[in-house]
Amino acid sequence: MENFTSPYFEPRFAFKGQNKYIFDNFRKKFVVFTPEEWVRQCTAHFLVKKIGVPMGLIRIELALKIGNSKRRADIVVYNKQLQPHLVVECKAQHIPLSHSTLWQIAQYNLFFKSKYTLITNGVEFYSFLNDVENNKSEVLDEIPDFFYW
Repeated sequence: MENFTSPYFEPRFAFKGQNKYIFDNFRKKFVVFTPEEWVRQCTAHFLVKKIGVPMGLIRIELALKIGNSKRRADIVVYNKQLQPHLVVECKAQHIPLSHSTLWQIAQYNLFFKSKYTLITNGVEFYSFLNDVENNKSEVLDEIPDFFYW
């Protein structure tokens, strides 16, 4: 699969003092530009441009509660029935994907119960087909086109 950090969109930046911001087309606002935010934005736009997901079915930094802790899923994609279908965890490019990243996305998916999960740092990615009922996951070679969802 292509590198997610190749932008599939025309990024818009703004500066305020020493802070740099990027416009998030999904949240319709400028957000602080960080290495992780770059991966998040590139991945979300990749899902639109290459996988065919309608922009309106993507939520960025969606709040959830696991036990007593509040978390935020980087990207949640809904299917045509408006059920969570893909949950994505993004890390900055310099952060290696690890068992803790897998654990994090698995915990999020206990909440969302999505058919697919994806972890990426923009350079590497791993996507999974989840059998939530049997608590099993299968590694996929790629993310299926939205048409097949």
